[in-house]
Amino acid sequence: MKKERRAKTGQTHFSRNGFDPKLAERPRHLLHKYASLSKHKGFELELMAWPKSHGLSFHVSWRRRQDHPGIGLQVIVGRYEFSMDLYDSRHWNHDLDQLKNTEDSHK
Repeated sequence: MKKERRAKTGQTHFSRNGFDPKLAERPRHLLHKYASLSKHKGFELELMAWPKSHGLSFHVSWRRRQDHPGIGLQVIVGRYEFSMDLYDSRHWNHDLDQLKNTEDSHK
């Protein structure tokens, strides 16, 4: 298992036999659901079918100290990709080293 840490953005990724979906053909979306959990928290669930098999891939991300911090999970088995994301909808204020308030998000 490979662990990659990016200090500047505060991201930590865990992956196993990952692939870059941007290099593959476009998938067919089978399911895409979004739910607002609170004023700033959201949850996304997605299921896609790729034209070609991509083997087995497992990817976990933990994003912090950046825009839309949260946790994500991506699992690919053959042609099918399942992903879910729990995140904060606010942006990161690098000058103050904190999340921006909704009122400040357009500044």
